[in-house]
Amino acid sequence: MNTNLKVTTVEELIKESKAIVFLAFNRDVTDKTPHVRRLAKSIKEEGLHTPLHLVPATTAIEEGIEVLDDKGSTVTDGTDKYVLVDGNNKYRAIQ
Repeated sequence: MNTNLKVTTVEELIKESKAIVFLAFNRDVTDKTPHVRRLAKSIKEEGLHTPLHLVPATTAIEEGIEVLDDKGSTVTDGTDKYVLVDGNNKYRAIQ
C-alpha cells in the first residue's frame, strides 16, 4: 500500500501555489467540446463523483514524459506542479 497518496482539492493546490500541468500527448480539451459541456452541466447539478488523478510533475518529467503548462509550453521544472494524468475533461468542465 502506497502511504504517499494524498487527497486534496484543486482549490487547495492553488492556495498552496501549486500549478496543474498536462501530459503533452493528451488531446486538447476546451469548454466548447460537447462532452465537456455535458460534464459541466452534470457536475453543476450532481457534483463530482470521481476524482481527478494527479502526480508530481517531477515524476513525469524524470520518466521522460513531456509535460505542458496551460499555455502549451513545455515544462522542464516540475517543482510545485502536479500533472493531471486522468480527468482532463472533468478538470476543464470544472473550470
